[in-house]
Amino acid sequence: ECFIPQQSMTAFLDAVERRSGEQHFGLLVAPHLSLARYGSWGRYVLAAADLGAAIARAASTLGYHSTGDRLEIAFERKLARLSYTIAERGRPGYVSVACGTAAAMVSLFRAYLSPDWRPRRVELDIPRSRAAPRFEETFSCPVVFDAAAVSVCFEADLLDRPAMRRTDPDLVTIEDVVRARMGPERIDSV
Repeated sequence: ECFIPQQSMTAFLDAVERRSGEQHFGLLVAPHLSLARYGSWGRYVLAAADLGAAIARAASTLGYHSTGDRLEIAFERKLARLSYTIAERGRPGYVSVACGTAAAMVSLFRAYLSPDWRPRRVELDIPRSRAAPRFEETFSCPVVFDAAAVSVCFEADLLDRPAMRRTDPDLVTIEDVVRARMGPERIDSV
């Protein structure tokens, strides 16, 4: 329930990569990441009635999760692309951030579809790696490198799918998210 600045997270992941010698640390943690573990913001997003509403909640409240990032959806025929542009792009440690972001995005879909759901493809805004097969194994789908943003591509008709495991939508409100992000002492002064 605390806000960790993205710059701190990116620097931390860079230090872990350097000290461990694991260039693709993000791929190791990606299978364990879930939007459900993103505090009150993640619970608020996942309390939406269907996948499209959850994406809309995430996009409209993203500032409570991170600063300077953008979440956008685009459509091309029957396919949709959910894209997350990260403010810390290109900094040391960013490859792990990009992998973690893609994993959290995929977890959003799996909350509304099924734990076995696979995207049509994942796009990463990082240079192509010689370890490309590891990326595809981690995300269980084709991975495109050198993309404009971290993106998940999927069939657009999935947007109206209700949650697999229904949570109480009244459990987490936007006010709860604000309190968790800003702290009660800052809310009184706004």
